Amino acid sequence: MAYRKKEVTKAIDSVEAFVEAEVAFQIFKKSNMPEGMIMEARERLGEHHARLIENRLAEKLLPQARVIVKQKAARKTVLEENTSFGELYFAVGYLASREGTGIPKEESQKAALGSFKSEETKKIWLDFLATQKNDKAFHFLHLLLSEAKWSIVETDLPPVPPRYKIPK
Repeated sequence: MAYRKKEVTKAIDSVEAFVEAEVAFQIFKKSNMPEGMIMEARERLGEHHARLIENRLAEKLLPQARVIVKQKAARKTVLEENTSFGELYFAVGYLASREGTGIPKEESQKAALGSFKSEETKKIWLDFLATQKNDKAFHFLHLLLSEAKWSIVETDLPPVPPRYKIPK
């Protein structure tokens, strides 16, 4: 049986969500998290398991997904922890999470500055924040993204996970 692209995508999404929920549940259980959090993770795992068993292709992809999800997580960790991209992602996410909290904007921006290791990136970030009300903001955002791009290019990343082998 040949699967349509939509069916394959749905199966991969389902099986990966299950594996991620399974990993999260195991981590919560081993970390002695509060019982309520463990129960919530168990419920999420159960929900993803129910979706998994409804999709035969997803079930067939489970062994591959266990390997691929682990490899994707390793790459994500390296990107987030060892590149300017990860620093930028954290800083922007930090500022976004402070929206509407009543915390002074300047205080949040200074705290986000702490996520950058490179002095050059810190300087560009400060220039970006200083000009975000005019057209120059996009120039500095471009510079930040360029720094992030090159740090990814120059970082030794784990290999790209293999593609799924879809059964016929």
